[in-house]
Amino acid sequence: MGSHHWTTFAVISLIAARVTAEADCQEGRAAEKLLLHFQQDAPRGLPGLDLPPWMPLMTPLQVGPVTLLDTRARGLNDLVLHDLHVLAHNFTGSVKLSLPMLLVEGVYEIPGLWWTTTGHFNLTLTNISADTTISIAVLPDGCFYVYDYQCKGL
Repeated sequence: MGSHHWTTFAVISLIAARVTAEADCQEGRAAEKLLLHFQQDAPRGLPGLDLPPWMPLMTPLQVGPVTLLDTRARGLNDLVLHDLHVLAHNFTGSVKLSLPMLLVEGVYEIPGLWWTTTGHFNLTLTNISADTTISIAVLPDGCFYVYDYQCKGL
């Protein structure tokens, strides 16, 4: 998988996991937060998501022969949601989003024939964008759950 493919996959996975885990969907407050958030001049981030400055990522993460451990990311609070469409009749939709910068750091392991190389890594990704088709389920409490997505053009 190329670095652009991995980058887009990782960003979408992070966002989907966090949205699923932390979205505030109780008593109609989510809709109110959403409207207030997007009435700003330059809204960034997603309302209802209280992301820490450094968000731990699910590890270990296998990227080809490299294993990433103790990995965390910074910059997800600057996510820009450009477009969101939900087609309720067939439970699909589309999302266009971008992220000006994402910093990722952690520990890597690369296995060799007789030893494993281990070290720290820092990765800076800039101008990340994703145009994604999503599949949606509606949970019993009325919340939407994204259970599948496909990035266009990858």
